Amino acid sequence: MLHSNVYNYNSRNERSAIAYIDKLFTHHAKLLPVRIDLGYKSNNSVNQLTTMDNHLPHAYLTQENIITNWTHLLNKLRWNTRSFLKELVGYMWKIEYGLEKGIHYHIMLFFNGNRVQKDYYYADELGKLWLDITNRQGTYFNCSVDKQTRYSNNNCLRVFHRDEERTNLYCAARYLTKIDDNEEIARQLSEGRVFGKGC
Repeated sequence: MLHSNVYNYNSRNERSAIAYIDKLFTHHAKLLPVRIDLGYKSNNSVNQLTTMDNHLPHAYLTQENIITNWTHLLNKLRWNTRSFLKELVGYMWKIEYGLEKGIHYHIMLFFNGNRVQKDYYYADELGKLWLDITNRQGTYFNCSVDKQTRYSNNNCLRVFHRDEERTNLYCAARYLTKIDDNEEIARQLSEGRVFGKGC
């Protein structure tokens, strides 16, 4: 399950994430949360094995490549520069590093639920934007795929009304505040920050 109790959480970030959601609801009667995971193709997928250190999951990328791509994406979110981001009202993110998966990102977007309802569409559009930014070296997973089976009664990928129970929504946001074994590597590849949110 997405928010298993086996994780350790950064309590300050957890409080900040929940307060951020509550703040968004003070300005919007309805919110549509959207979740997506972003990453990079494996070394094998880019066919550059002869020139790479294959002990690294994405040996074809430099630290500068990784930081530039991520900064580019965040700027798109900050300035809503694509038409599908027109109703974006907030977002939060977590950067992680896995020994096999390499650098990857968990993102939660919040759209004006009075204007939009198709969470799958918005996640897919952000994934396509990531592929463009990374020159097709990126990958993405749309968390709305088969969400009823994956999340069952804990589904938060739907329109939420301001006055309804937010436990599932908080739980999904809390996942973005978990502490990882390889956090220091993630920090090195992200200019020091592994958790953040919009204004």
